[in-house]
Amino acid sequence: MPAAGVALNLCKMIKKIGTGRYRTICRKNYTKKSRPVLTKTVGVDGFVFPELTMDDLDIVSTPGKITGPNGCSTAVKALRVCFGELLKIHVDHGFTGRLMELVAYIYKSDKVQPGEKRSVLFSRRRTSLFNITFAKKRSEIEMLQNQFIISHSDFRNEATLRIDHLVIRPQQIPNGATHFRVLNHLSVIADYAFSEENRWYEPLGDMNGMSVFGYSKYYVIGTDFSTEIVVSFPETRFPSDDESVIQCFGIEYVVISGQTEFLPIGNKSGVMVGDVF
Repeated sequence: MPAAGVALNLCKMIKKIGTGRYRTICRKNYTKKSRPVLTKTVGVDGFVFPELTMDDLDIVSTPGKITGPNGCSTAVKALRVCFGELLKIHVDHGFTGRLMELVAYIYKSDKVQPGEKRSVLFSRRRTSLFNITFAKKRSEIEMLQNQFIISHSDFRNEATLRIDHLVIRPQQIPNGATHFRVLNHLSVIADYAFSEENRWYEPLGDMNGMSVFGYSKYYVIGTDFSTEIVVSFPETRFPSDDESVIQCFGIEYVVISGQTEFLPIGNKSGVMVGDVF
């Protein structure tokens, strides 16, 4: 079936059965190798998302909310690469949609002359990146944020998380949790500009999508906990002016299984953006 026909059928299915159920059907009926590639898929506001696969369907599957041309979808994919380590347990189903809304706002804020292509300039809107929300129903990390002390080096290649005698209230701990750990996460997102030569949006920095992260050891709930976690990029790598560094911190609650295996538990683990520089 031609790509346009596939896209039309997808739109009809989404309208008929709803986005949530549609994703479930896709998981059951498609294997990774057999998923169709939609070379031109029309989003909810008429924007075109090029080279969209079934894996990217959540970018366009929320009618009335997600807006953005192909430069935005490219930047959103880069942000997901930045947060790859956090996607395992810390995001909800609306995470990609919220990223698209944020990136579309940054894209539309770029003022250009008629006929020129807008860019996605994160470096000029770094404060907007504080609005990244990984999971809407996990606000416990915000109640602990004043106990997370963060800092970074002048060259922006290293960041530190320090905690002195962490206090966690019983209502902030999921039932059944036996241990916890904290994390310090650092990632780089570059500005995106349209390349006339390649006819595509490209990053303006070679560290784009790079991330480093560190975890504390697992501690028994109720332990008097203090720690310092330093993460840094390779010694020879320094972010440019066109690249923005995002520092996130968070906490993970787990239950011990057997002697050494720790399994995530409950919905009170969470991460948040602590600084953008």
